[in-house]
Amino acid sequence: RFEEVAIKDYPSSIPPVFSRLKAKKGTGGDYLKTLLPAVHIPIGLPYPKGAILVGQDAINENLYMVDFYEDNAFLFYQSSHFKTSILSFTITQEDEDSRQGVWWDYLLRQRISEPLSVWVGIGEMVKKKDAKKTRKTDVSTQFSLNFPKTKMGIYADAGYSSQERTSMKKINWQTLEAGMQLTQYTNDSQVNLMLSGMYQPDAPEKEELIIRGRANDDNSLKGNKLALISAEYTRPVLSINGGLWNPNIFLYDLCLVCFTEAGFAEGQKSQVSAGIELWQEFGGFLGYIKGAMAVIGVVETTKEKKNDLTGYLSIRFPTSKQAGMQPGQKKAEGRRQNSGFRMRIGN
Repeated sequence: RFEEVAIKDYPSSIPPVFSRLKAKKGTGGDYLKTLLPAVHIPIGLPYPKGAILVGQDAINENLYMVDFYEDNAFLFYQSSHFKTSILSFTITQEDEDSRQGVWWDYLLRQRISEPLSVWVGIGEMVKKKDAKKTRKTDVSTQFSLNFPKTKMGIYADAGYSSQERTSMKKINWQTLEAGMQLTQYTNDSQVNLMLSGMYQPDAPEKEELIIRGRANDDNSLKGNKLALISAEYTRPVLSINGGLWNPNIFLYDLCLVCFTEAGFAEGQKSQVSAGIELWQEFGGFLGYIKGAMAVIGVVETTKEKKNDLTGYLSIRFPTSKQAGMQPGQKKAEGRRQNSGFRMRIGN
C-alpha cells in the first residue's frame, strides 16, 4: 500500500548557534578578502619572461587574471555578482600601445528542461596606438543549444567604430561579425567545428588573421573581409588522474588533437594549416584554475606551395561558464577568453 512505501518527513536542520561555536556572522564584503592571488606561475622560458597571477573569491563571483612579461601587461576581471549577467573588464599594455575594454553580457533565456539559451551583450573598447585613438561600441547576441552529446553556439555582433588622428578628420565605420561552433561527442572523443567571419569594408586599417601554427609575421592574412574555418578531433590517449597536494596540482587526461584550419581574405591567397597537438589537461591550486598545456605541436602549413613544419609550446586558461560559445568569445581584441601564451620553438 501507499503508506508502506511513503517517505517520512524528516525534521528540518537547526541553524547553528554562533555564540556556542565562538564564531560571528560575516558581512557581505568579507568574501572579498579571499581575492588574493591563489596562482603564481613564473614564465622562465627563453621568451617571454614574466609571471601569471590568477585569483577568485570564495563564492566564485569575482575572477581575475594578470599576466605581465617584458614590456607587456594584461589584466582581465570578470564578475557575476549580479546574477544572470556577467561584467568583464580588461586592460592591455603592449610597449607604447594600450587597450581598455568593458563588456556586459545578460542571460536573456535559459531553461533546465529546454536546450536553448540566449545571451545579449553590449561593450566598448578604446585603443591607443601611436597618434591614433580608436573607440568601438558593439552589440551582440548569442544562441546556444545544448544536448547530451551535441552542443552548438551561434553569435552575431554589430559594431560602430570611430578613429581620431592628429590634425586629421574623424573616421567612422561599421563592423559585422558572425560565427558558429559545433561540438559533437562520440564515445571517448569529440569533434569541434568552427566557422567565423568579419565584414568591415570602410575600416581605415586592415585586420589580421593568423591561423593555428603560423607565426605573427608579414605572411599573415590581412583585410577587411575575413573568414576562418577550423576543425579538430580530440581523443584522450592517457588518463593520469593524479597529482600532488603541495604544490597543489592535478593532472587529468593527456589528449591527442588532430586539426586543420583555413583562413581567407579578400584579394589574397587562402592559407591552410594541419597538424597534431598533445594537450595535458590540468587543474590545481584548490580548484582556482583549470586549463590545458600543449606539450608539443607539430604543424604542416601551406605556405607558397611549400610545407613548413613548426613546433610550439602553449598554455591556456579557459574561463567558459556555459556550453557552446560563451558570451564575448568573439571579442578577440582586448578580451582573452582563452588566455595564456604561445612560444614558437621551430621553423
